[in-house]
Parts: sequence; C-alpha cells; structure tokens
Amino acid sequence: MASPGVITEGGANEEFSDIIKWRSDEHDSVQKKTFTKWLNAQFSKAGKTPIKDMFSDLRDGRKLLDLLEGLTGTALTKERGSTRVHALNNVNKVLQVLHQSNVDLVNIGGTDIVDGNRKLTLGLIWSIILHWQVKDIMKDIMSNLQQTNSEKILLSWVRQCSAARADVNVLNFTTSWADGLAFNAILHRFRPNVFSWEQVVRMSPVERLDHAFTVAKDQLAVDRLLDPEDVAVQLPDKKSIIMYVTSLFAVLPHDVTMEAIREVETLPRRYKSEDGPPAGLSPQGLGWAPTEQAGGGPGLSMEYGGEEVEVEVEEALEEDEEEGILQEVDLDSYQATLEEVLTWLLSAEDTLHMQDEVSDDVEEVKDQFHTHE
Repeated sequence: MASPGVITEGGANEEFSDIIKWRSDEHDSVQKKTFTKWLNAQFSKAGKTPIKDMFSDLRDGRKLLDLLEGLTGTALTKERGSTRVHALNNVNKVLQVLHQSNVDLVNIGGTDIVDGNRKLTLGLIWSIILHWQVKDIMKDIMSNLQQTNSEKILLSWVRQCSAARADVNVLNFTTSWADGLAFNAILHRFRPNVFSWEQVVRMSPVERLDHAFTVAKDQLAVDRLLDPEDVAVQLPDKKSIIMYVTSLFAVLPHDVTMEAIREVETLPRRYKSEDGPPAGLSPQGLGWAPTEQAGGGPGLSMEYGGEEVEVEVEEALEEDEEEGILQEVDLDSYQATLEEVLTWLLSAEDTLHMQDEVSDDVEEVKDQFHTHE
C-alpha cells in the first residue's frame, strides 16, 4: 500500500491527464473570449452585427462569410435557406476562400464547424487571425530580414522595446506577460510622457494589465482584446498574447535588428515562477526521472507520446530509494519545469491537430518535414 501523500503510478497518470485537460479547457475559454472580441472588432469595422457566442453563431457560415468579406474586400454570396445543407454550403465556401487565400488549414472540414466542434472552430479562427492579423502585418519585415518565423521576430521586437527596463525580461509569450510589466514597457518606450514607470511598478499585476490595455486603447486605438484577469495567471494563453502584441506591433515603429533576432535564438527555454507546485504533486509522481544533462547539471526527463522530454532543473534531486519518490527539489525550479512541459504539450497538441497529411510529392514532403521539424 502506498504511503500517505504518495501518488501511485495510476493515480499520477490520471492526475497528470487532469492537469493537461484543465489547462486545455482554460485556454479554450480564454481563446473563445479573445477571438470573439477580435471577430466583433472586424465586424464593427465592416458595419456588421456582432456575435455573442462564437461556437453557435458561426455554425451556419454566414458570419464567417461576413468576416472574409471584410478581410478580403470581396463580396461573397450566402445561401438563403436555414437547413444543414445551406449551412454546409456556406462553410465550404468559407474553406474554399481560405484555400484560395493560402491560409493554412489542416483537418478542418465543413461538418466540424456546422456541428460546433469547439477545438476545430478555435483552430479555424486562429488560422484566419494568424494569416491576416499576424503574418499579413509582419510580411514586409519578415521579407526584409529573410525570416520565416513571425513569433521570433515579434519576440525580438518586444525585447528591443523593453531593453531599457532591468525589471522586464520577456522570454516567451506566456509567463513573461503575467505581471503586466512587459505591456507597459512597450507603451512607455514609445509614449514616455503618458505615464510614470515608477507608478506602474507599484501597481498589482491586474492593475498594470488594465492600465496597459487602457493606454493602448486611448493612445493607439488598439482594442481591448484581453481581460486582465485572464493574463494575470500562472500560464497565460499564448495565442491570445501573440494576437494582442501583434496589434501593438502594427501601430508602433517596429524596426527589428538581426542582433535582436540572434539574441532571441540563444535565450534559455526555461523561466522562473514565484509559485510552488500544485498540492499533492511531485515530479516523479508525474512520471519524471532525474537525469544528468550534457553540461553536467541535474535535469528531469519524461516520456510523452513515445518521445523523451528532458529539461534542466537548478537544484540537485535527492531520491528515497525505499519509497521511490522525490524527497527534495527546489520549488521554483520544479514549478518552472512543470509549467514548461505543460506549455509544450499544449503547443504540441495544437500543432499535431493542424498538420497536413503526408504528400505524395517529394518536394512537398520536404517542405512538410521542414515545417514539422
């Protein structure tokens, strides 16, 4: 019988699955709110009526066609009937327009949207946002710098904007934004006379985020796509953060140097968290095993999906051989490790859902492999 407080192997797997599902559901909820705000901002520009529930209001394809009319500047006819067949015809027309616009869509069919599949509806809207809100805005600078990774360029720009602030160190598009300082640092870089940095530092994270979103709305006409309480969390939603930061990028000067890009390429992949691990969980209880890194430092490894995931930790691990459980680990390092692998798993899940079927053409397979890699 397991000792009190020790998580059995089956229990650990179930609890780990629960954590992943909770994170995924939490991010889906935030994405729904953020994407809905973005959609309604587009409808407002085009003089169209807003939506209330993204998962139900997009099912007949009419609002999606309204959206594409505004984004493409092309009038699109809609089916007049209200049956499932009419809805499928509308959604299939949406998918056809997206294909013609070279929007990357993988494993998303008309029935998925008409049936209200939440994951794939979010995936469809993210593909549209990524094409028109991210890549379209950044295409010139990507071409000039001969870069294909828009996220890398965006992170380089953010780090350039916040370089003067010793208390701001943006390493990613998740945890680095939770305290609200990064958003304010970008705004203060270009609007230094609008607010006092010392005043912002004294605010709480939620207050800082609200302050930044208000300043961006008032000074730059950037819509409040994010809610402060959704960002001031342990692991903010990456897609929502990227979408909002891209809105700032679009209206502010954005010269990015190759030096900044090279710096981003050498950034450490782990980050620091101030909170301890979830109650009742230990690294080994989640399937971690201590390892030795190539550089000689301690680490943790886990097998997931047939592949070993390995990350560094800062403190040595001490293992009780009799119980086979972890007795001591630096809590900051453990929490950072746990959050990093959860972030990676969520990202990997999205990526796998969006991948194309393997092509029969050799050149296309090469491109697919490059994208997969």
